[in-house]
Amino acid sequence: MGFSFPKFIPTPLSSLIPNASEQAIDLMQKMLTFDPQKRITAAQALKHPFFEGFTHNPAAMTGLGTSNSNKNLFGTSTGTAIGSGGPGAKLP
Repeated sequence: MGFSFPKFIPTPLSSLIPNASEQAIDLMQKMLTFDPQKRITAAQALKHPFFEGFTHNPAAMTGLGTSNSNKNLFGTSTGTAIGSGGPGAKLP
């Protein structure tokens, strides 16, 4: 093909997100790996030490993914779905 992406020195995630824990940085680096063969899977990510102490609560998941309602992250109704952007988009 004859094309190669330019080489650059990556900016450490810890400098971009200074309040993130070492475990959070490690998990993000593994999820952001370009090569899909080397990238962490979703199942592996959920077993990462970053998530230790979290518990699965199916009752808290009731209704998620089953509705087309326009609710933002705070649970209030907006006229626009999150991420639709554009002129006149309502913000929470």
